[in-house]
Order: sequence, then structure tokens, then C-alpha cells
Amino acid sequence: LLMDINLPANHLEFANQSMYEVSQKFLFDYNGDDLRETLIVSRLGSLVLSLALGIFIYIWAKRLFGEKAGLMALVLSPFNPTILSVSTIIGRDLAVTVFIFTTFYFLWSFYKSGKSTELLLAGLMLGLGQVTDYPAILAFPLIGFLFVVLLIMGKGFRFRNSWLNSLVNRFKGDFWRRLSGMVIIFIVLLLLSYVIIIANYACSSYGLRGLFRTFEYSLSRDSDISFGDSQKAIASNPLYKALAENVPLPLPYYYVKGLGFQLGASTGVTGTYATFIV
Repeated sequence: LLMDINLPANHLEFANQSMYEVSQKFLFDYNGDDLRETLIVSRLGSLVLSLALGIFIYIWAKRLFGEKAGLMALVLSPFNPTILSVSTIIGRDLAVTVFIFTTFYFLWSFYKSGKSTELLLAGLMLGLGQVTDYPAILAFPLIGFLFVVLLIMGKGFRFRNSWLNSLVNRFKGDFWRRLSGMVIIFIVLLLLSYVIIIANYACSSYGLRGLFRTFEYSLSRDSDISFGDSQKAIASNPLYKALAENVPLPLPYYYVKGLGFQLGASTGVTGTYATFIV
């Protein structure tokens, strides 16, 4: 932000171009004279995130196994090939890794201490992960799986907050108290993530378009949409039509579209975002 970056006077010039074309023009046409400095400064964010990840790895390993284990984890983590590759480029992968890693760290810390601040920090990191990269949504089923494992092992969370503690203790039986505590934690994480997603899109150029609207309503007003044969087949399905035309979405349209696009990209099916609602 402090650099003298050159941008075209008319930003609409980029409107109908791919991100690769925009990147090429931004770096080489508009800022070619300062290309080296621009790239170095741009990569500082990834370097800071990799440092933050190493610090949290050290802290968690130290709390689990002691000082020597923490130092060993700190020394070994930077040599992970994946960390090495993403810490020197400009991208979302390292950022979402940091946010999801710290989500589980603070959730584990809350499991140990019962402090509400740890749970709030876990929710904050989880929400930031959701608005950083779409695959972060996989953290929710993973958290659910860990809760199931804890239930099977006969373990649960404890709350230092008196109100939450009294709420959990209303249930009879150890199993139901442990289960209710996990349900409360999951709801808190979900609500905090939801608030961050809404705040992020409210402050972006996309806005909250499609919030509490049906998917069909938003889809009909999206000019940047295309259907392949498989998508057309799904769109004609009675279940899809019933959901898309009658169920309002509690999320911004572009967030749902992005999730679907990510699903399509990962499965090799383009345009899947058009039928993600199924």
C-alpha cells in the first residue's frame, strides 16, 4: 500500500480479461520498471505467514511434548517441501493453512483450559480461513469427526463460563452433557464463521447480493454463468428446482458460487457452481 503502484485510470479495462492477462499487464505493462521490488515486497506476506506458522508449531509441540520437541518441530517444519514451495509465492494456500492450523490449536487449547477466549479465537481463525480460501470449509466435517472420536473415547469439553456450564449441566447423564457441550461449541464456531463471511462480503465489491434470496433468483441475474450438459441435466432435476426456487440462501450468492466453482475445479467439471445447491 505504501508503494507507488501504477494502475490504469479506467479499471473497466480489466473487466473482460482473465486474471492471468490482468496479472501480466499489471506487472509488466504498468509496473515493469519496479518489477523486482514489487515482487519482493508482495512475497513478504507469505514469509510472515510462514514464520507465524512455525511459531504456532513450536508452541503446540512444546505444550504437548516439552521444550526439546518444540524446538525440533520448529527446525523441521520449514524444510517441509510444501511449506517451502508456498512460502515464497503470492497465494492463498499458506494463509488458509495458518488459519486452519491455529483453529485446531485454539480448539485444543480450549479443550485443555475451558477458557472462552480460546473458543472465540478458534472461531475467529476458522472464519478467517473461510474467507481466505474455499477448501477451508472442510474444517467443519473434520471438527465434527474429532468430536465423534472424543465421544467414543468418553471425553468432552469443560466450560469455565458459568452460564455455558449451567446450560450443559441441565442435561442428564454424562454422555448427553458431553454431547450438548460439543453441539454448543460447534454452533459457536459456525456463528463466528458466518459473521466473518457476512462482514467480508459486505465490505467487498461483491456485496451481500443474494443473501436470503433463492439461488434461482440470483442465478437469473448473473451474466457470468454457463451450463454444460451435465449441469443442464441436474438443473432439470425436480429436487434441484424445488430447492433452487423455494429455499432462500443464508449466504451471499458469490460465496455459494465460489464454493461450487472450487468443487468444479477440483473434480474437473467446469460450471459446477451453477448446481452446487444440490
